[in-house]
Amino acid sequence: MKRVFFAACVTALLVGCGGGDSTDSSTTAAKATDKYIGTWSVRYSGADTGTCSLAVKEGTNSVYAPFSGTCKSVSGVSVAVSGTVDSLGIITSSSPAFSLRGSLFTSTGSGTWDVGGIFGAVGNWSATRA
Repeated sequence: MKRVFFAACVTALLVGCGGGDSTDSSTTAAKATDKYIGTWSVRYSGADTGTCSLAVKEGTNSVYAPFSGTCKSVSGVSVAVSGTVDSLGIITSSSPAFSLRGSLFTSTGSGTWDVGGIFGAVGNWSATRA
């Protein structure tokens, strides 16, 4: 009798836990920032001129995706940049040495840049997906 009861319990447990029909929406649904993931080529001009190569990576949530890269002026000065792109494509740099602000779209982007401190250099930038 105990064996029949045990077998019935095990069968009920296996049937109740099987199937795997449910899905986790956080892993199956595309994140709003996925359309910006990839490498971006940036050209900037104004008080200084140069190029940047930015890599937008997959974020840990659907609201922000991190980016990082290097900007190099025509005079040869290189500066590391980093920041986030939000779900609307708004790019915000957290790098104090070279700050980018603006918007990314599916394959292009644009905005302003500035260098803090005593230099106060400012200008515009445009980006294309590489």
